[in-house]
Amino acid sequence: MVSTVQYQCAAQVLSTVPMMMGSIIREVHRASESELSMHQFRAMMMLRHHGSMPVSQMAEHLGVSLPAVSKLFDVMADRGFISRETPPEDRRRVLVTLTDEGVQAVERVHQASIRYLASRMESLSEAELTVVTEAMALLQVVFAHDHCAPQPVK
Repeated sequence: MVSTVQYQCAAQVLSTVPMMMGSIIREVHRASESELSMHQFRAMMMLRHHGSMPVSQMAEHLGVSLPAVSKLFDVMADRGFISRETPPEDRRRVLVTLTDEGVQAVERVHQASIRYLASRMESLSEAELTVVTEAMALLQVVFAHDHCAPQPVK
């Protein structure tokens, strides 16, 4: 059974995360100057964190169909952001990897997004920022098994 405190915390997370994601999506679009779509950014961040991934696993984590992720990767490959490779031991499987150009592109947008979020939180005190940082680290632990979540920052 869910306690009242758990319920209230979940409701707060559920009302806050969409607002934050809306801001982040707008900032990714602005920072990339249309260089990357949000789907491309998410895919590239997963590849940056995990290295090579099978196309099917990426589709699952992005919540899109195989044809949709294949089309996404076609665009990314044409722009030089990813490379695709078929392992000789399993020719049905395709692995996707970030190229150096892809790493640079995702890093530019990632750093710009961090700077944006930091500027949005400039009205918070150091103590409040510490509380937010600790709370986010706790949530990362809770959700680390879902969708290739990155490990908590130390």
